Amino acid sequence: MEEFEAQSYPGSNRGLRKSTELRDLEKKYHILGKLGCYQEACSLKGRIQSLTARDGARSAKEATRQQNLRMKLMMERHGKEIRGAVTKIEKDRLQRQLHRENEEKALAERSANMKRCLRRRQDTEDRHVFFRKPVDRAAKEKDRFVALSFMTRHDDSSSLKQLFKDLVPSPTLLLTYPMFMANARLLVYKDPQLLALRKAEKIRMPLVLHKMKDIKHVYGVGALFRGVDVNILHSCAKVILKYPATGLEVSSRKKTAYRYAVEFVTYPLLLATARIAVYGQDPILDCGLQQCFKETVKYDGVGGLWSGVIPYMISLSYEEFSQWVMSLLRSRHPKLDKTDELVLRACLVGHGAVLTTPFLSMSTILRCQSENPNLPDPQPLMDVVSNLPWKSTMIQLTLISALCALNYALIEDKHAEDDDDDEQDHRRQ
Repeated sequence: MEEFEAQSYPGSNRGLRKSTELRDLEKKYHILGKLGCYQEACSLKGRIQSLTARDGARSAKEATRQQNLRMKLMMERHGKEIRGAVTKIEKDRLQRQLHRENEEKALAERSANMKRCLRRRQDTEDRHVFFRKPVDRAAKEKDRFVALSFMTRHDDSSSLKQLFKDLVPSPTLLLTYPMFMANARLLVYKDPQLLALRKAEKIRMPLVLHKMKDIKHVYGVGALFRGVDVNILHSCAKVILKYPATGLEVSSRKKTAYRYAVEFVTYPLLLATARIAVYGQDPILDCGLQQCFKETVKYDGVGGLWSGVIPYMISLSYEEFSQWVMSLLRSRHPKLDKTDELVLRACLVGHGAVLTTPFLSMSTILRCQSENPNLPDPQPLMDVVSNLPWKSTMIQLTLISALCALNYALIEDKHAEDDDDDEQDHRRQ
């Protein structure tokens, strides 16, 4: 019986003996209580309490020891598993490295064999070059010429199709031309009555739309499209003149110089578009392209055909600046995805629209000023510059610059987090 109790009790032999003593005392305590010997039973009660506390402390200590033992065994088992996993990863890495080195060696051997074969073939052809038949050479040259002519003809047909597509007027050009005309008339003809109504808040809509409404009410819808044919002619002339440089493999600087040369040559058509749009303050008068050129040469000379060309060229240079900025961003962030690139391009487009607006407005005003009595009178350049809305332009430029900086900071943070994740994955491997 004592052996069975020792196997069932988790403690030591001493703890088992004391627990048996406690059970004997409890039995004696209950028997004395039944017999009515309360004084002797009370004398046993203190001893029973001390033995109970001692056995509880020993049981708690034994439970703690067993818990620590289980934790130690678990740590040893998991430690072996972790060491085995690390060893397996290291072996896999070494195997991949050896496999890569073997592939590189095999590729180098194949490349060397290919070079030797090509060198032997070239030597054989050089030795037997004088024994070839001229008919075969002529046939090969003929086949090569036919293939090249077919490829050239195919490229020419595709480029011609693209040329015809570019020559078709864009619907956006036709829709936005009335706004261009109204804006040009607002720029060159300062209407104090209209500005006073605007300040008094009697005009709720934008001034450009109000001007378009007035022109339509007085002169009809056709007056809003005066000069649109010359504008279409200007865009078609640029497309035709830029066509010869599309298929040439030249440097980007030469292409840029050629593009600026085309813009300079076709600028008189743009000047004629602006002058036809603002010809006659009140009433609006009709003016054709030939009449516009004749009066421009008569009143302003031949140089008058290029009035305002410098601010216009400065506004066009922002495109090269945006391309340069995008190339810098790509070189700094090689992993730049399409979404981030589109966001940065949109920011640059908005920044360019705000930054080039004063130069385009200045160019439009200088185009329209002339000694012609039907056009606005010439003004000093400093007066033209000072009358531009620089305050609103600076506010818009500040806002769009802050937006660009915020987007760029977010993109940099995202790429920094991606780099950190890649570095952590590399360390784990």
